[in-house]
Amino acid sequence: MQRLRTPAPTQQTPATTQADAGRDHSARVLVIEDDEQTREVLRILIGFEGCDVETCTTWDAGNELIERWQPDLILLSADLPGLEVGQTIASCTAEGAHPAPFVLLTTQDYSDEWAQALGAQAVLRKPFAVDELLSLLRLYAPCK
Repeated sequence: MQRLRTPAPTQQTPATTQADAGRDHSARVLVIEDDEQTREVLRILIGFEGCDVETCTTWDAGNELIERWQPDLILLSADLPGLEVGQTIASCTAEGAHPAPFVLLTTQDYSDEWAQALGAQAVLRKPFAVDELLSLLRLYAPCK
C-alpha cells in the first residue's frame, strides 16, 4: 500500500471567518480520532485544503489541545472508548474555554439532529466521502 505524503508548506491566505477574526493564521482543525488510518487520511485531506491540523487519539489529549491551540473546528470521534459525547461537549462549551464547533465522526448511522441534541453541529459518517468532509470544512472552518 502506498503512503500519501503531507504536502509541502505553501503561502496561505488566513481564513477570515468570524471565529478567526483578529487571528493571524489559517483555520485550525483538531482531529480527535483513535483509528490511525482515519486520523491520517483526515490530516492529509484537511492539510491539502490549507488548514492547520493537529491530531490526537484521546479526549484528554484533545482537551489539552483545545485549551492550548484554540482550534476553529473540532472533529471528534463519537466512537472513542469510554467517551460520553454529550457530557464531553457540554463540559467544553459550559466552561467557556472555546466556542469551536464540533463535528462528530462515527461508524454508526446517526443523524445531524442526534449530533445537534448532543451539542455538536453535524455528523461525518465513517467511511466518509471526501466531498462531505470538504463541505463541512467550508461551512465551519474555511481553510483558504
